[in-house]
Amino acid sequence: MSFSPRLRIHNLGPIEDCDILLNRMMVLDGPQAAGKSTIAKAIFFFRTVKDELYKSFLIGWADPVPEINARWYLLRKLNRILGNYMSIKRGTYLSYEYAPNIKIEVRLVEDTSSLITFSPSIISVLEKYRDFDYRNTNKDDIRRELQELFADNSKIVYLPAGRSFTSLLTHQLNYILAVMDDKQKDTLDYCMRDYTERVLQIKPQLLEQQLYNEVAKIDSKHFGFMRFVREYMGRILKGRYVNINGEEGIELFKSASDRPIPLDFASSGQQEVLWILNLIYYYLREKQPTMFIIEEPEAHLYPDSQKEIAEYIALALRGENECLVTTHSPYILGAMNNLLDIKRLADKGANVTDLLEDNGLIGLQLLNRKEFAAYFVDNGNITDAMDEETGLIRNEMIDGASDRINRLADEIFALECGNDE
Repeated sequence: MSFSPRLRIHNLGPIEDCDILLNRMMVLDGPQAAGKSTIAKAIFFFRTVKDELYKSFLIGWADPVPEINARWYLLRKLNRILGNYMSIKRGTYLSYEYAPNIKIEVRLVEDTSSLITFSPSIISVLEKYRDFDYRNTNKDDIRRELQELFADNSKIVYLPAGRSFTSLLTHQLNYILAVMDDKQKDTLDYCMRDYTERVLQIKPQLLEQQLYNEVAKIDSKHFGFMRFVREYMGRILKGRYVNINGEEGIELFKSASDRPIPLDFASSGQQEVLWILNLIYYYLREKQPTMFIIEEPEAHLYPDSQKEIAEYIALALRGENECLVTTHSPYILGAMNNLLDIKRLADKGANVTDLLEDNGLIGLQLLNRKEFAAYFVDNGNITDAMDEETGLIRNEMIDGASDRINRLADEIFALECGNDE
């Protein structure tokens, strides 16, 4: 990106001050309840503004002033995403700068008409569609104009924590959503609802052989890449996801049984990670520019698999894709550091072919320092976690707990030696 989008947050939930430049690959580390999800959800809101405005054009406006209508639609969505935090502190402020002179600001003040402020370029587009008639206007042209305005043609895919929900209730999800009315659906966490509906939408398309046959016909090179992606999925799942006539399960590679394990009986780690694997696979297959926002990909995974899910997520950056990861895992951070460091060596002219092959990696998994950012979130503030000299995530950010554990172990050993004397 020649221009780095900028996010500012002040007094929103646990976040007191946040001012960061966004990059193609971003990692947020820090203790639980420090505000990582707050930042992730704020980014999700701002990045989906273009989609919300597009919907508002199609639905129509009640007020003749376009800016007022746009505010109403966006505030409704913002309250559904971050509503629990929106009235806790006074002086809450959020802003997102998409491109030069393209900015949206949110202020919580008593005068509700000034809650959201648009830059003039955005207002010009709103005015243009004041009397929009969808019957005589090409809707694709409108979508393209909004994508150009916000310098963003990506789908935004949020994968929240607690993903096993969709696996445990695999047979009941359609029924649960069908019997809920709109008010009941609005009580659900917005990001979880968006994720659940997305899973239900693409699930029928994940039919085993149909996917591979279609990819092979379209692009043999892309087919080879997708086959590698599929192999990586198998490493992490220790099996293969199957969806046969709507019955989901996992065929374990090392199992005496010929029958897949029903998805709601799979391990907690498999349930948590499955739709990270599937959604990334699906959007890579479609070659659809996508930003993935992934909370705690390490949930319930063994350390080896935590390393592998980090390497799998690196595959998601193919093409124009972007990724934001929130994590507590030193294994996730350590694996990403390795991918950064191998790329550094390759850029210096080192032959890393054997190194990659010996570790089951490919060049497309390597991370470019210029496109990578990591931040530590704690005590309401954001700290740059990158070491300028090495170009890696700082060691003290990766596993401070281990350092403290080892230090205490050394003190215990020294005390024991002293007593023995």
